Amino acid sequence: ANEFDPYIIKLKNQIKKNKEKTLIVDFQTHISNEKHESLPLDQQGVLLGMTEKKVKMILGEPKYVENIQNYELWTYPENEFISYLYFRDKLLFRIEK
Repeated sequence: ANEFDPYIIKLKNQIKKNKEKTLIVDFQTHISNEKHESLPLDQQGVLLGMTEKKVKMILGEPKYVENIQNYELWTYPENEFISYLYFRDKLLFRIEK
């Protein structure tokens, strides 16, 4: 037996627990996304990580589009829930109300 065996076993168990936690979180995220996708377009909300195309399908064209440094800002002044959407590399990364 090696003097490091107890530590190796402990580390392996910790890695296994971490993988299980990650799997649970990934599964919960997947379920949440599936529920969202199953709603009609007019009932879907905008989520971080969505593409520009998907956001346009849900909210329509923005009133204003500004290119600022390394992101694009879309403005929806008439929307009571969402005012500003920030995109980087065509993906939504920030929502302001």
